[in-house]
Order: sequence, then structure tokens, then C-alpha cells
Amino acid sequence: MNEFAGLIPMKQLHLGKSRLSAALNPIQREELVINMFGRVLQASLNSSCVKVFVVGRDDRIKGITEAMGGYWIPGSGSDLNSDLVGAIGMIQQEGYSTICIPGDLPFVTFSDIDLVINETNLQECVGLVPSASDGGTNCLSIPKDSSFEPNFGLNSFERHKAQGIEKGVQTWIVDATGMFLDVDTNADLRECEDTEPGFIKRLGSSVDL
Repeated sequence: MNEFAGLIPMKQLHLGKSRLSAALNPIQREELVINMFGRVLQASLNSSCVKVFVVGRDDRIKGITEAMGGYWIPGSGSDLNSDLVGAIGMIQQEGYSTICIPGDLPFVTFSDIDLVINETNLQECVGLVPSASDGGTNCLSIPKDSSFEPNFGLNSFERHKAQGIEKGVQTWIVDATGMFLDVDTNADLRECEDTEPGFIKRLGSSVDL
């Protein structure tokens, strides 16, 4: 069985969630990003991941990462996907497979993460969790000996499946329900509010914290 390290990619705070600008001001958007990131990081730390890394360029995110017990990797690529490629290479050199978890999944649990890890190990393949709304990929697991590369963004789910076909790498869709919702639009915010009343007022701060 492969041991997995978690990897959370994070943009600089001032660049996050621009599509929510009609509903939230810049300070509110930053707090929402931070609070959702805290949820994702805590779920990752509670999972079976041996280590949890965060790759990015924001000092405030770095501080939260290290305070909670995660490991920081400074972004060194030209964009978030190239940052991820570099970070995955470092993780593979340490002998771990990688599970990439976006930082905007407010309802992810450690059991969702472990489900992806377990099915990736069982199927010996790349694991994919689709976004429920925009064709994106809300989780990507890559075995340590795989050449598969992340390509997150709009319609990334189809791109990831196509890459698997092109490279002859099996991909496996994992039904991890806590990962289906990511927060990019006002409709996503309303769905969060329906799922967890008070979510918008708290800007995603967990009632358990």
C-alpha cells in the first residue's frame, strides 16, 4: 500500500474568489478563503496522510499552515498548476504518493480524503473527484510512480480524463460526496448556506472551532 501526502494549492489571498465580488467585499473574500482553507487543512491533518503540504506564495497562508502542523512549499512555477507539478515532484522524491485537495471545499471530511486514498491504492490508478457544478476537479490523487500531472481549472475533469487516455494511465472516479461542492460563485455560497445555516454570516468559519 502506498503512503500518501496531502497537497493543498493556495493562491495569494488577494487573488482569491474574484467571482464573488458582487456578494462579498475584498476583506470578506479573504476571510472566506482563510476559513475554508482551515477546514480543508484540518480534515487533511486528521486523515491517513503521512504529511500535509501546502504550496503557495502568501505569507498569511504560510503562517496558518505551519501553526496547524502542515508543511509549507513556496510556489516556484509560473502558475498554480506548475507550482503543483514542482511540489508533487518533491513529494514523490520523499517516497509518497500525492493527494491534491483544493482549499475551497468547505464540507470535506477526513473520511472523504481516506476514501480517495483507499480507492487509489485498491485500483492502483489516478483518482478523480468531480466538481458538482463547473466541470472542475475537486480532488486528484497520483501514485508516487506516475507521470500524471495536475491541470486544474475550468473543465479540468475532462482534461484529466483525457490525459489518462493519452498517457495510458488508468483514472478512477471516486464518489467522495464531501468534496463535490467547491465555492466559486454566488450559487455555491447559497448552497453552502442551505447545507449549513449561518455559513455566509460566519464567512465559512466552522461552528466547531
